[in-house]
Parts: sequence; C-alpha cells; structure tokens
Amino acid sequence: MNPRTLVLLLGLGAVVVAPTAEAAKPVAKLPPKPEAKPKPSCANAVRFTSDALLPLALVRDGKLEADKGQCPEEFFPKGQKWSAIDRFGKMVGLVENTTDGSGMHFRVVSGSPGARVFVRGRKAPYASAAWTPPASEKKKLLTAIGAKVAREVTFFQAGDRKFGIVTERSTFSIAERDAKGQWKRRFHEKNFVGFNVFALRAIVDMDGDGMPEIVKHFSEDAQGHGFEVVLARKPNGDWHEVASNEDTGP
Repeated sequence: MNPRTLVLLLGLGAVVVAPTAEAAKPVAKLPPKPEAKPKPSCANAVRFTSDALLPLALVRDGKLEADKGQCPEEFFPKGQKWSAIDRFGKMVGLVENTTDGSGMHFRVVSGSPGARVFVRGRKAPYASAAWTPPASEKKKLLTAIGAKVAREVTFFQAGDRKFGIVTERSTFSIAERDAKGQWKRRFHEKNFVGFNVFALRAIVDMDGDGMPEIVKHFSEDAQGHGFEVVLARKPNGDWHEVASNEDTGP
C-alpha cells in the first residue's frame, strides 16, 4: 500500500482517498543563515591627524576609513603624543597636544614636525614610495598635463606604476605614466583665489595594500590655515577623496 494513501475502513468496505496536493509537495529546506561578519576591531587602530587638530583617518584590520568616531576616545587630551612623519612616511619626531596662550596646538617634543601629518598606534616607519626619475621626465609630465607655473613636482612609485604630483598656485594634479612612457592626468582639482590653495603633505601607504595614499593640504586663508584631505587610487586609475578633517561644524 502506498504510504501516502489514506485508507478508511467502513464496515466491510474501504474508501481510498487520494493524497492532497499539500501532502504531495516536498518540504522546502531553508537556506543556512549567513555567518555574521566580525566587526572591525578598534584595539589596534592606527589614527591620523594634522595641525587641523581634528581626526583625519584611521586604519583598522587593514582598512582605511575616514575617522568619524567609530572608535570613541577622549578628544585630543592634553599631553597625548603622536609620531610626526615626513613626506614619505619616515617617523622624524614626536609631538603632543598642548594648550597655552595661543590656544590648543601640537608642540614638538623631539625631532621635527615633519610633513605635519601625525600618526598614533604605529611604531614601524612606512616604506618609502619615493621615485627619482631622469630630469627630462619632469618636462614631459608638465607638458602632458598642461601645467603653466608649477610650484612643486613630486614623483613616487608603487611597484611598476609611476606617478607624478604637480602643485600650482590654484591647482593640484596627479598623473600616472603608462607602459609607453606617456603621462596621463588622473586627478585634477582647482580653486582660483588670491593665495596658494593646495600643498602636498605626504605620500604614505596608510593601509598597507601596496598603493600609497596622498595627503594634501587645503588652505582656507593666505596664512595657510586649513585642513587635510586623503586621496586614494581607484581600481580604474582615478583618484578620489576618502577622508578629510575639514571643520564642518557640529
């Protein structure tokens, strides 16, 4: 007898009732619940800041993020120490937060303030991405991007990739050299005011992925007061902003 057939015995006879559609339908198995991804840890977070005295960026579990309070802590307590790095990530000094007649600022404890980019939570220096090409490369770069009066030209590398940064009075450009030796601009920002707006601060592989990030300064007045912006390279070769410590208010 088919086990799904219901047999009702009535007296000496039997009535056979066919199984319902619901009984014949197999029971669907629910998919297993996806495992929850562990939250990034703040225990070994590496933090970055600058003279702007506002959080700039942090790295936790190898991921670079804008520092927006994901890892809460006291806001720049007096005496808190930070390592000062130079343009290519060498640790060249120690600064601490202090308050005196001129207000809150970083005071140099030892060494120098370097590029005025400060890091906490890391002891080892960063590998330098500096690249010194032949003198002719500078002219090729400036011609390729149409730079008129370059205030500063800086070259760096990441593996086989070569890059150049050109800072003018009102523009900031990043270019990459292709396999044929030709330069192509991959980032360009302009702001036409009556003073030097942009300055290169540092070129550092903040998250250790092999591609350095760029920290640029944006001046809000002729005295150079302003904030820092972190730029990172996208997979398509363009560069974009990933963090900033601009004071946008409460």
